[in-house]
Amino acid sequence: MVLYSWNNPGSINFHQKNGFNEGGRLKKVGKKNGQEFDTVWMQKML
Repeated sequence: MVLYSWNNPGSINFHQKNGFNEGGRLKKVGKKNGQEFDTVWMQKML
């Protein structure tokens, strides 16, 4: 499993290209530079 911030497109693309799918999303769990963000769990069946 992978946990990342939704605003990290490089990580999103890397994991999607390697067979990971979104498994869950925690909405508005943090704030950085005044902007709220979600965290996303990604999973891959082995």
